Amino acid sequence: MLQASQIVTLVGQITKAPGMTSQIGQCLNTVLVSLALQQDLDLVKRQATITLTTGSSPTTFNLPPNYLRARKFWYPVNASIFTMDPVPLEQILTQYNGSSVVDYPYWFATDTNTANNLGYVYPNPVVTLTATMIYFDTAVEIVTPETSSTVPWYPDEDYLINETARRMMRITDDTRQLSFKQDSDETQRRTLRLLNDPEGRAVCVKRDPMTFRNSQNVKPTKVEGGW
Repeated sequence: MLQASQIVTLVGQITKAPGMTSQIGQCLNTVLVSLALQQDLDLVKRQATITLTTGSSPTTFNLPPNYLRARKFWYPVNASIFTMDPVPLEQILTQYNGSSVVDYPYWFATDTNTANNLGYVYPNPVVTLTATMIYFDTAVEIVTPETSSTVPWYPDEDYLINETARRMMRITDDTRQLSFKQDSDETQRRTLRLLNDPEGRAVCVKRDPMTFRNSQNVKPTKVEGGW
């Protein structure tokens, strides 16, 4: 696998701009960030353990510092797994959150516009819960890629070289931009088709969790023998 500095060197040769390594490195990082923002790729999927405490209204928690968006959020109760469904933030903030509103949470929302990215769950936990979140990572940039020995997280080197070169061509006014874009688009299409490991699973249509809740999401109180 090519290191970031090797990709920068190759792009410098392709674009006839070997002295613009800093700009090439910046273009490489924009490619890596764009891929993470636009695609839910298993390569940047992470796992975090989050403690949901009682006593606050509404219940908030700190998201991982590199949080981009969540894939799944769940917690165990007596060896049974209960999944919380994602809802818009305003859906939670406009719910009644008095001290009497305590239960096992079934909704969560996130707010990434604050200094410390916050998550919310509703209703407030009746007991302290240890939850697990699968989420996608924003920390995909490489520090000073023009000199870095780091291997970029995206495995398709051909795409990274072509797309970084295309973005540099916008700076150098290279007339080959269009042909490089066509090449990058085709390479990306072929790679993304098989990049996430589907393990032979069929793609299923899911019902709206706000309206339909499956058997896995019955109230935890039912599991514990409550009402």
